[in-house]
Amino acid sequence: METTMEGDERAMELSSIAAIFPELKIDEQHPFKASLELPITLPSPLRVRFSQGSDNNNATNRDAFEQAAGAVAEPEAEVYELTHLPPLDISIELPDGYPTENPPIFNITTSPPWLPGHTKSNLLSDGRRL
Repeated sequence: METTMEGDERAMELSSIAAIFPELKIDEQHPFKASLELPITLPSPLRVRFSQGSDNNNATNRDAFEQAAGAVAEPEAEVYELTHLPPLDISIELPDGYPTENPPIFNITTSPPWLPGHTKSNLLSDGRRL
């Protein structure tokens, strides 16, 4: 059963979200799909060491970050203090039957993919639950 935008709970929901996040982008082709880019600013600088010449040039896990924080930089290593990370990109779709029959469909991505898989899974699970 197709409904019009006026009086549709999905339109009211997206309107409420847009009031909170004016940077919300509604998909022109699909009026019940939207995306939001959330900037990530760290509460304190995070030291990351990038070693040249190793098989793993990317410090991608918390252990590597913690080791870099206490390590003395080797001649072939570069240490940087990060205060920002690439933004979280959140996409949301409010399907037919939302909210009584179907939950929202959403995804979280980062580029490059710095968010650990278990953290992403927890965020998506919390979003579906809420």
